Amino acid sequence: MNLQTIERNILKELQTIAVLLRRQKDPAAAESTRGDFFDAAQAVEHREREHLNVGRLADRARRLEAALQRVRAGNYGTCRECGEQIAPVRLEAIPAADACLRCQERLEHAPDRLDADTVGASSRTAVQPELSRGKRRRKRLAGSRARSSR
Repeated sequence: MNLQTIERNILKELQTIAVLLRRQKDPAAAESTRGDFFDAAQAVEHREREHLNVGRLADRARRLEAALQRVRAGNYGTCRECGEQIAPVRLEAIPAADACLRCQERLEHAPDRLDADTVGASSRTAVQPELSRGKRRRKRLAGSRARSSR
């Protein structure tokens, strides 16, 4: 895994995203909502789709920026959860990946998972306390089921 190539690819993708974001934010040709109701609804739908696209692009740029920081810090390709190396095939497919496949699946399928991006904290601090409460809840439910079946 050549870090210079990875850094160059991430920077190239960030530049592409920046161009796309500028294009999205440029004032588009004024969409007339003077037509009938369906024309107005279609114009609103188009604006909403553009807004969602800008959000996705911005999120992708944030993830790529974080990956770029990991490259420069020398810890790119290391899982933020378990510290193991992330498979090169995964990094090739998802350059912004910061968790190995096993940890990513665990994070995505945790029943009481808090969304770390929403909370604004790393998943380690946001998810772990919630998981422990979930484990306690499951144990409590399992214990009550065992007592009720006696």
